[in-house]
Amino acid sequence: MMIELQESHYIPAGLYRGSKRKKVTIFSDSGAIEEPEQVKDYLLCSECEQRFGQRGESEVLRAIAAKAGKAFPLHERLSEGEGFLVKTEELTYFSGPSVGLDMDHFAYFALSVAWRGAVHAWRFPDGETVSSLDLGEFREPLRRYLLGEAGLPRDIVVLVLVMSDAESRQWWLLPTPIHEDNCLNIRFHARGVFFRIMLGRDIPQVFRNHCCTGPDKLLAYGNGERRIHEATCRFLPQLISHSS
Repeated sequence: MMIELQESHYIPAGLYRGSKRKKVTIFSDSGAIEEPEQVKDYLLCSECEQRFGQRGESEVLRAIAAKAGKAFPLHERLSEGEGFLVKTEELTYFSGPSVGLDMDHFAYFALSVAWRGAVHAWRFPDGETVSSLDLGEFREPLRRYLLGEAGLPRDIVVLVLVMSDAESRQWWLLPTPIHEDNCLNIRFHARGVFFRIMLGRDIPQVFRNHCCTGPDKLLAYGNGERRIHEATCRFLPQLISHSS
């Protein structure tokens, strides 16, 4: 039986905010290009599209890009500072369940975006194609996790940082790989939430302790300007922002 593929988005459509007055600026090696088009292609079947939505995207989009009311509900919730677990000089850590979040959905969302970047070479509105991410030995375990055939592998850690500054909430940073802290890192930024995926057997324990799927289901809150600056200067990423 032939499977009918759906029009799938690399960046979930809800994060574009849908305004005709907004344009997407794509930063790549060839320069900055403004296009209103979304990055999409025929990739997933309808069953997988529904699975990605139910297990990850729906909850994350409600927290980041609500269609009505608060512009960034998650930021407004955490900025009140109620119920935090730990506060450092730079960041405040919350337990997801204490602020009404299912952090397993955030992990699933982050890993589904990384997987999309690994299994398909996405073409951008200017015709440029970005190279697929190399997940190595983790590609198959990640596929099985996303399908619900297996749990999250122990050697995959997902960290979530919610940005407190307005500037960081204007950008999209596509998944970018780098080897750091004894493992492969894939980082991306989704309009005010910075995701760091770490893959490897030698991930330092401090990062495992802060994983959003760990015992405390942690997420961090703080100013993200330094992290965005480091990422954009260091990795020559494909960067997407919204400009009026």
